[in-house]
Amino acid sequence: PIICSFEKWCLAEYGKVQERNGKLNLVANTIQRAAEISDRCYYLRVDQLNAPLQQQLLQVMRQNHGSVPVIVYEKQRQRKIAMEQQYWLSDSAQTRAKLVQLLGKGNVVLQ
Repeated sequence: PIICSFEKWCLAEYGKVQERNGKLNLVANTIQRAAEISDRCYYLRVDQLNAPLQQQLLQVMRQNHGSVPVIVYEKQRQRKIAMEQQYWLSDSAQTRAKLVQLLGKGNVVLQ
């Protein structure tokens, strides 16, 4: 996500960067007020994001939807995946407990 402020408005823009006529442009898919986004983030670490684990994780995300962004780190491929807003999670003990049960205590961080 790219966070920017314009006068009194703060916006969070999600999209992609394109080059046109030698200039970089941000093409936004969605725009949301930054005030609606949590200042916290879930960091989830997995060894390998295989199909069964992915389905279980997406189910937890759908059942515990909220305003906290989620970053999944896949150790085997050494890549980070910023989850789309539809998969953001709630900031609750119940959500954290479900994630810990699925991924293990050391693999779930909320900061």
